[in-house]
Amino acid sequence: MRIKTEGLAAAVVAAVLYLGVSASGQGTPVTINLTNVNGDPIVNVGGEEVYAGVYGGTSNLAGANTGIICDDFYDEVGVPQTWSATAYQASSLTSSNLSEVLFGGNNASGYQGIGIAGYAEIAYLVELSFKSSGNPTLQGDISEAIWSISDPAISSTLDAAANALVAQAIANAAATGDSMSQYANLWIYTPSPLIGAGEPQEMWGTVPEGGATLLYLLLAAAVCFGAMRLRSRNFDRSSGIA
Repeated sequence: MRIKTEGLAAAVVAAVLYLGVSASGQGTPVTINLTNVNGDPIVNVGGEEVYAGVYGGTSNLAGANTGIICDDFYDEVGVPQTWSATAYQASSLTSSNLSEVLFGGNNASGYQGIGIAGYAEIAYLVELSFKSSGNPTLQGDISEAIWSISDPAISSTLDAAANALVAQAIANAAATGDSMSQYANLWIYTPSPLIGAGEPQEMWGTVPEGGATLLYLLLAAAVCFGAMRLRSRNFDRSSGIA
């Protein structure tokens, strides 16, 4: 089948529009795979032993790194498990789309609304956890601190180290005015659809800064180049140039 330049131009427009959607803070449908928790620390939260730290998991978001972090102590997932989610770039989180993430005030059964401030605090801790590979004790404390922000009911179970991390996260968020702009490399994977208690957990992942957008731009550039090349060849033929 012959592809006309008009069709290729339309593909370029579609790619650009997709970029616009991603940049505007709207979510991107993704699939999350939880593959293992090998080597992850086990922490005791309110008498319950749970895996913490960076789980072995993947997202099919373009450019995403391996490894996911849970911010959700309400729900449970197992190994192996796959589920659908909506990915939001953390730096795009604002009051206009906050209700779309799990703890943004969507009033789903049993969930605490933590606002932008809460997500800014969690983002600080998530980034710290990804940077703390090889330190399971610290990663365990970070997970407990994250869970206490999204579920204040467990705050009383934290040890001194986890409490200190919560204080650091609160201070950092306050110092930046609860800004999320510095977390362009972090993505929030909110389960989709949101059904309330019993759904998969909300996770966080990383994409090298500009990674997903760069891939989309390369795709758009490649399609645009293909359109120009085809048009040039058609012009050559009509002019009798080989």
